[in-house]
Amino acid sequence: MAATVMGQVRAAVRGAALANSRPEAVMGALDRVVWDLDALWPASLPLGTTRARPGMSFGGELFVTMLYATITPETGVVEIASAGHPLPALLSGRAAREEGAPRGRLLSMPVGPPLGIAGARPATTLVLEVGDMLVAYTDGLLERRGEDLVQGEARLLDVLADVPPSSPRRVAQIVMEAMVPVAGQEDDCAVLTVGRSPAGHRRCTIVVPPMPESVKAARDWARAQLTQWHVGESDQYTIVTGISELITNAVLHAGTESHLTMDLDSGQVSVTVADSGNRGEPLLTGGESMAVRGRGLSLVRAISDAFGSHRTSAGTTVWFEVVVSALPGEQGVDEPVLGEPVR
Repeated sequence: MAATVMGQVRAAVRGAALANSRPEAVMGALDRVVWDLDALWPASLPLGTTRARPGMSFGGELFVTMLYATITPETGVVEIASAGHPLPALLSGRAAREEGAPRGRLLSMPVGPPLGIAGARPATTLVLEVGDMLVAYTDGLLERRGEDLVQGEARLLDVLADVPPSSPRRVAQIVMEAMVPVAGQEDDCAVLTVGRSPAGHRRCTIVVPPMPESVKAARDWARAQLTQWHVGESDQYTIVTGISELITNAVLHAGTESHLTMDLDSGQVSVTVADSGNRGEPLLTGGESMAVRGRGLSLVRAISDAFGSHRTSAGTTVWFEVVVSALPGEQGVDEPVLGEPVR
């Protein structure tokens, strides 16, 4: 039931943002949506559902918490507002370079009532400097039996204090691994990280057809690009090995074209392989939560500094990151290496 409600709210957020993307405007529009959902809930259930009976509703008790922000990439200006949602954390890139400075802190901003409960939700404006990162999360991340949310916030800040300068994806992975107990969390939890990259960010993408010969062609393309980015041979070997495993996996199991993307940013290379097949969630061997058919992804996770995957209705995306040591010279080129694997 909660997933159905959130699906409707998510669609409403997108529609409201198209009309007026300012936080106050979006949240004002969402208030009415949540009020109406309470009254119209039976109409959203399939015919024949036992709960869909006349007069059924949430009794005026339906509410939704939300954190909403707009970000201008060129300037780093952020407008953010909270409707009853936990305060996000700000991870400072400058503090990572200054000894003794606090690495992370909870953002100082007003928290208005949840959506569906009347009240003001004023927006706060801040500037993300290069290297800064916003870390947003659901309350399930903080909850632990026998603790209150203040103790959970303290644990989160302790984790962020030790996070090295890294990508948003890697930070999210570190936070989840540190905050979620091995036995799992009683409530669902999610982490969303947004960072501002330096101007030297580089990206190249090619389309890889589902053919065995594409694996070698993808390796050759990646090696040529990494050489132009002045990435050392040892790091090149690690990255190309990971690419080889991901493309092989996609060719064997997806049966569709894949998009191979490499990003160079702040001394690390991120690799993403996205396909549109319906093979399901990639899994690592050994019965783990992200098992793979074959041993390729276990190898990728072992040799990389960060690794992950996700599945959507559009297909499967697998990614990994490697921290690199640049050779003398500028990291970056004016033009990417051209060409695609032979079709």
